[in-house]
Amino acid sequence: MRKNVFRIILSLSIAAALSACSGGGTSSSSEISSVSSPSSSSGPFSSSVSSSASISPVPSSEPEPEKIDISKIDNTQKVKDAIKINDDVGVYLYIPDTEIDTPVLDPTNHKTVAAFQKAYNGEYDQQTKEWTKRYNWKKEELGRYAPCSPFLMSSSVYSSREELSPNLSVLGYNIGMLDPNEQEKAELAKKTAEERAAYLDENTDDFPEGLEFAQLFHYLDQAFMTEHPYIVLSTETENFIYEVFAAYYIEQEPELKYYSSKLSPEDAYAVALQAIEHSIWLFPEVEIAPGDKFITLSTTPYGYYEKTRDNEKIKFVVTGRLLPQDAEIKETCRVEKNPSPVAPVLPEKKDK
Repeated sequence: MRKNVFRIILSLSIAAALSACSGGGTSSSSEISSVSSPSSSSGPFSSSVSSSASISPVPSSEPEPEKIDISKIDNTQKVKDAIKINDDVGVYLYIPDTEIDTPVLDPTNHKTVAAFQKAYNGEYDQQTKEWTKRYNWKKEELGRYAPCSPFLMSSSVYSSREELSPNLSVLGYNIGMLDPNEQEKAELAKKTAEERAAYLDENTDDFPEGLEFAQLFHYLDQAFMTEHPYIVLSTETENFIYEVFAAYYIEQEPELKYYSSKLSPEDAYAVALQAIEHSIWLFPEVEIAPGDKFITLSTTPYGYYEKTRDNEKIKFVVTGRLLPQDAEIKETCRVEKNPSPVAPVLPEKKDK
């Protein structure tokens, strides 16, 4: 059962009011398991202002934002520039009208998965069950309660359109908070494991305006989904456009590994069919077929179950199919609510 979304609406309403008053504001050793990973113009909530007949509306002096032509997006130079800063950068990920406009790390340069994790997460604190430090793609220290940059699964291939992984998987972080201030971070660090769990159960949720891959929760809003059907992945030489066809919750370790970049074309297609069965949205105009190539973006949700620890056993996933180079790019897509999406299944609790 999803956490009470009214709490989110209330929080955002209060934040908007305050702003107005103040004037602004692994499954295996060879891959990184999803377990290890810890606004737009049409966001999930909207508000209206009513006026009396004696008050005339004041026309906005700001021009309407220009529509982005996805077909003309070219982030190849951004990849090159980012690699000059950190050669662990592999590709560049872009989703219009979100903060997902960022380089993506590739673990290839590191001898082991553990070495890659240590490079960007610091040491693991056995007492708090958390990493002590976090670093972004620039290798800037972020602190304990900030999300690292998104990263590719090991064995991802993106050297050319022909050689692209059948299921190119990108994992990213969601901390379940908008951006904890220093006082909150300090208080959280003082709590025992039990106190921390209780605090997180009460205070974490899925904030579309959050950091890094929390931005994926924009796809929970049908209006946003309708107006943002594409994901752009860029390498040093090419830009690949993927068309979204599923947004869903699933257990972190299902039989069909949505997070694997090692999948065969046949298994990648099977994972895509699994995605459609689980998707909260249906896309009547999007057809997938054997031999298609896919991108899978995943993060940990905090708003599906009441308990934080239960949420950490599932993932929220957005997936798309690679479009041909000459494909027609539409401004919107047709989206319908799935009346019966397959729900994630929590692992059975073992008796002590």
